Amino acid sequence: MAFRPKKDTSGPKTAAQCKRIWAQGREQGLDGEALRDLVYGVTGMASIAALTKDQAAAVIEALNQAGGRTPPPPRRRTRTYGPGVEPLVTGEQRAKIEALKGEIPWKRKDGYTRLCRKIIKRDQPRTVREAQMVIEALKGWAARVNRPPSIPPQAGGPRGER
Repeated sequence: MAFRPKKDTSGPKTAAQCKRIWAQGREQGLDGEALRDLVYGVTGMASIAALTKDQAAAVIEALNQAGGRTPPPPRRRTRTYGPGVEPLVTGEQRAKIEALKGEIPWKRKDGYTRLCRKIIKRDQPRTVREAQMVIEALKGWAARVNRPPSIPPQAGGPRGER
């Protein structure tokens, strides 16, 4: 797993945080002076413009509590990658592949590896796209294996002769 530095939340507040502070203040009927008093009470700073990200988040939380609001659920971040860079397989995809592998009665012990080589030309998926291709193939295979026969066998042989 790659090392990811911890986010720096001590920097200046974002424009979205500033807008949110002013909007929630207006919703609660606070004028500029009353809002700055609230900010001073929460952070010890009188200036909204000089707040850090953490301080702005604390002010927004205080405004939410004062207004009886529940904070919105956190947004699911989508990752953006540079050109030519593909995201790696996720843990959810690995778990799905393992679950689907267990549903299929492999005739050979290297059956999964051979399937991957046929579909993605590798022994196992490395990128999200490759993993999705393998998952879809495994889902189709599992559906065919677990499906009951569509035509029941006839008595008297393969042609149904009596």
